[in-house]
Amino acid sequence: MHKLYANPIRVYLFLGLMALIGLWAGSKLPVSLFPNSVRPEVTVSFYLSGFTAESFRNDLGTEIESSFKKLNSNLVQVDEVEAEYNLSGQVEYSIKFSWKTSASEALKEVQALMRGYSERFPTKMRDSLNIYNRGSQRSKGFFAASISSDKRPLEELYDLIEPILRPKLAELRDTDQVDIWNPAGEKIYIRPRFADLTSLGIRYGDLETAIQNNLQPRSGGRVKIQDQNYGVAIPPAITKSDDLKDILIAGTNGKIFRLEDVATVERKKDDNFGFRTSGRQSIIVYASPKDDGNIKRLSEEITARTREVLASLPSDITFTPLIDPGVFIQSAVNHVMKEVFLGAFLAVLVLYLFIGSPRNVIT
Repeated sequence: MHKLYANPIRVYLFLGLMALIGLWAGSKLPVSLFPNSVRPEVTVSFYLSGFTAESFRNDLGTEIESSFKKLNSNLVQVDEVEAEYNLSGQVEYSIKFSWKTSASEALKEVQALMRGYSERFPTKMRDSLNIYNRGSQRSKGFFAASISSDKRPLEELYDLIEPILRPKLAELRDTDQVDIWNPAGEKIYIRPRFADLTSLGIRYGDLETAIQNNLQPRSGGRVKIQDQNYGVAIPPAITKSDDLKDILIAGTNGKIFRLEDVATVERKKDDNFGFRTSGRQSIIVYASPKDDGNIKRLSEEITARTREVLASLPSDITFTPLIDPGVFIQSAVNHVMKEVFLGAFLAVLVLYLFIGSPRNVIT
């Protein structure tokens, strides 16, 4: 150690190396608008078919609970498992993980485990299976911006921008949800006819599950190519609004009905709602980060890609960030760096005042 201190050049090299290691470590820190105040928690829920709550718990439920409790590896660690078997026919498991567990890894592990068990479920139960990260429901911050024009109606503006911009935003790695919303666009309303539901023996929960399962993409597992794992997504069964009426629903008597038999499906505009930026009607770009996502990088990439798209479009179309967490985070980082350099300068100044020699202060 004395040899290190005896040579000033070695001291400078050592301090420089430590500074580089500090910069590298700082770049690996997570960047979020709010602190992570909730442990990762994954919820698994589904509706029973062919089982009572008690029989399912005895036949398979206890085994699933035990498997969740043993779901420990180098990547995840389970702290607590809660199970709820409702008399209404719904089963829900809540798996809470340790603070050091990555939320995305926790979700992957639970999905992989349930894929094996779901193969033993009846088709109706398997179709109602829903696995999601409850931690994603907490406030993680979000990005919002408006796109407007003083020469074009919203419908024309949306049809011009949406096909170009949406694929670019879908490629972002930090996003959990991204959407381009036209407030003046048509909405689809599904209004159940409860008299028909009762007469045909269809429960409202089964109706809701059938609609959700046909509108949401499904996980097709994961494929490993070399050292990388890739998720396989199965597109939703329904991609056109006109096909909603043909969604199939099973009654309690085993008969199959279509959605139009028990509900009214209609499309119409909501003229009572709108959004304006500087007095002009606007389209809204909204995005929220995934649990392990970098919201600062997300907002910067959305802004950059949107401006890139608009550069090739007519000049009357303007882009205005409304809520940009990246600006707040960058401002906070700049403030911290300013204080760091100010503190370092004052420390050097105090040393100089006491020692009186610039050379001794440097060495």
